[in-house]
Amino acid sequence: MSYRELRAPAALAGLVECGWTDTATADAAHQVLPDGCMDLVWTGAELLVAGPDTVPHHGTRTRGVTVAGLRFLPGALPSLLAVPAAPLHNRRVALVELVPGPARDALARLEEGEEPVAVLAALATRLPGAPPDRSVAALRGALAPAALGPAPSGSARSGPWARAGTAPSGLWARADTTPNGVLASADTTPNGPWTNADTMPNGPWARAGTAPAARRRVARAADRAARALDGDASVAAIADALGCTPRSVHRRCLASFGYGPAVLRRVLRFRQAAALLRAGVSPAEVAAAAGYADQPHLSRETRALAGASPGQLARGAKRSTPLPSGSSTMA
Repeated sequence: MSYRELRAPAALAGLVECGWTDTATADAAHQVLPDGCMDLVWTGAELLVAGPDTVPHHGTRTRGVTVAGLRFLPGALPSLLAVPAAPLHNRRVALVELVPGPARDALARLEEGEEPVAVLAALATRLPGAPPDRSVAALRGALAPAALGPAPSGSARSGPWARAGTAPSGLWARADTTPNGVLASADTTPNGPWTNADTMPNGPWARAGTAPAARRRVARAADRAARALDGDASVAAIADALGCTPRSVHRRCLASFGYGPAVLRRVLRFRQAAALLRAGVSPAEVAAAAGYADQPHLSRETRALAGASPGQLARGAKRSTPLPSGSSTMA
């Protein structure tokens, strides 16, 4: 596989993790592992939405065919589509079934041979919904693993520990590739239709109301939650910080991420663990750093979510390719 990631344009900052392309060098089977993300994907023949996964997604690749995608931060794409995430769980769905008009326009451009990642970036600004309100980012942060603990033996963060990232946000940062790539030149601008996300409607799920006062209440609650919570917070504590009930947190997670808070926490922890394993950190150190009870707990989770042992993930035996639900770095 010839895989590369492309930096997200400024207009999609805070929504898109990266663009990516992958050209198969041989006919082969591939699998994509859960990572909490959703993607828009052009397979060369179909324009798809890759839903949030909790099991490996299996497929095949054809030699010489390039697949391209736009990977969204957890919780972003359902709001932009104005479609709840839960019905897309473990599915790949034709975009035309969800948003016919924008999908057909993008398909016409793709079939004419335009650069696919640039087309997908432009498509993202024309979806019928709007960016999620700040409570979604607060939920994502509250349920993500806490920042990595000290490097082994108290040493400085170097080598694989540094490469793996030092905080959950590192796993969602835009690709650190040159800003002059395809996405940087996509026909979107920082002054696009979502210049001020807080002034936009927030989709059909858990709408807080369109009045400015209601939006401000949501923003204030989200800011309190972001300051007060970390990846170990209970659902009750998250609900209290957001000023809602645990049931409301569960509903919001299903709509925004495709699964409840407990599963989201498992998937985000697994993503961090897989990144550490692939960076060369030992399973015992990964278990401690990513917040697992012990190494057997890590092993159970990798087998449940990836169908592989930590050792296999470290060796790349079960490594995902860049197709969504996510990426090759996790999904």
